[in-house]
Amino acid sequence: MCQINEEDDEAFQALKAAAENKTAISRKCMSCDQDACVVVRIADPMCRKCFEEFFIHKFRSTLSKSNVFGRGERVLIAYSGGPSSTALLHLIADGLSVNARRRLQFQAHVAYIDESSLYPESIDIRDKVTDLITNRLQHPLHIVPIDDNLDKDHDFQQILTQRTKSLTAREELVRRRKLKLLFDIAIRENCTKLITGDNCTKLAAQILSDMAQGKGAHVALECVRIHS
Repeated sequence: MCQINEEDDEAFQALKAAAENKTAISRKCMSCDQDACVVVRIADPMCRKCFEEFFIHKFRSTLSKSNVFGRGERVLIAYSGGPSSTALLHLIADGLSVNARRRLQFQAHVAYIDESSLYPESIDIRDKVTDLITNRLQHPLHIVPIDDNLDKDHDFQQILTQRTKSLTAREELVRRRKLKLLFDIAIRENCTKLITGDNCTKLAAQILSDMAQGKGAHVALECVRIHS
């Protein structure tokens, strides 16, 4: 059984206070001396405007240095409507704009998997996605229902209920189904690459989930670095 004495507790509180002071939002931006709203790289405070410029620059420079995308290459972007994929979409749209420095040279197509058959409350999201992608960003949009290409006698909601025994299995089946549909769209539209808006938290959770399900041998294939 672990015990914490008074000296250990005092040291812990001192470290906690130092960390809070180091990342305090009341600090000034390192670039423009305005009030900071975020701290990056452990100890660099930034305001909203400077952080956006820094983030966009890092995104473009990473893509340009990697040489993953060729000029005129058709690339499919998976959009779910969540914050991560929305941020990814706006970063790519900004990088494709005419006035952008280090302008991205590929052709962006957007795919949205409609899950309204599983979640009826999300039926309004489809119209919002269409307005954002088609009218505002003006990218080609491909909307596919999650039960696409299934026989009329096979309902995906029914398959989830009858063929899976746990919530983990249901989530994994939905994830695999969405990836399969995205691959089908990419092949149909002659897109050579697929981009998903996975953040580090989601990737870490997926890796731990795969290891817990006995799929640890395949973890390296889920997060592998591309070598040109």
